[in-house]
Amino acid sequence: MKITPAIRFHVFLLLPLALASMLLGEPALDKKSGEWERNTASRDLFAAGSATTVTGTVLSTNKLGVGPDGEGVQVRVSTGDGDLTVHMAPRWFILENDLNLTRGERLNIVGVKIQFNRKPVIMATEVEQRNRKVILRDLATGQPRWNRK
Repeated sequence: MKITPAIRFHVFLLLPLALASMLLGEPALDKKSGEWERNTASRDLFAAGSATTVTGTVLSTNKLGVGPDGEGVQVRVSTGDGDLTVHMAPRWFILENDLNLTRGERLNIVGVKIQFNRKPVIMATEVEQRNRKVILRDLATGQPRWNRK
C-alpha cells in the first residue's frame, strides 16, 4: 500500500488529535467559540515565525492535504527575490471570499515566514488582490478566520 500525503496527514495529525480529545474528554478544536487549538503544530509554527510582506505573481495553485476544515490551498508565487510557497486557507474559504489564485494573478501577501518540512513557507494572514483585502488569519495569534463561525 502506497502511503500518500493525505494518509500521512490523517495518521500523524488527526489520529493524535482524536485520541487526545477522547482522553481529555473535550474537543481539540471548538469551532463554536472560535478558539484555536492550544497545542497544534500549526500554532507552534506560526508563533515561531517572523512577520513578512511579499508581492508576487501566482505561478501555481496546489492542494495542501485534507484536514478537518477541508482541502487546504497553497500557492507558489514568483517575487523579486525568488519563488515562495504560501499556505493560504481551506479551499471553501478561498472560494467564499472570491480570491482568484490562477496563474499570472498579482498578490500582496502579509503573513508569517516559517519552516515547513525544512523549507521556507509563508502562512498567509492577509491577501490583497486588485485593491481588495481578504483576512485569512489574525496576524498576532494565527487564529484562522474560517474557525469563527
